[in-house]
Amino acid sequence: MRNLLAMLGAAVVTVLAVGWYLDWFKVHKGEAQDGKQHYSVEVNTPKIGEDLHKGTEKLHGAIDRKFSKKSESLTPPTPPAPPALSDPMGQAEEAVVKTPPAVYTGTEKLDKTPEPPGVGPELTPPSFKPPKN
Repeated sequence: MRNLLAMLGAAVVTVLAVGWYLDWFKVHKGEAQDGKQHYSVEVNTPKIGEDLHKGTEKLHGAIDRKFSKKSESLTPPTPPAPPALSDPMGQAEEAVVKTPPAVYTGTEKLDKTPEPPGVGPELTPPSFKPPKN
């Protein structure tokens, strides 16, 4: 419950700070007739509506760009054509194919079978000396 109240308080403070910065509202201080302090709050609702509309347009644009990039990345690029291998005499050379380094994916069998539990190097327990009183 405390976390929920803390999150609500943080949201209120954030809205107040952003609203103050974006001129969504203004607070005016004045004096009342009997000498007491008087505060008035002016809320600019058209500005709030404009800013929210601009923000949603930017959000939709960012989402559209993200999904369009994602759909483009799903189609693999076509690899460039390999260069023609020939020497100046017109005889073709053998192509050297480099194999990628081996990567263990977990499906291949290992050369060494794992040892069962309890088998392996003998470990000596650490020595324990009780403190002297």
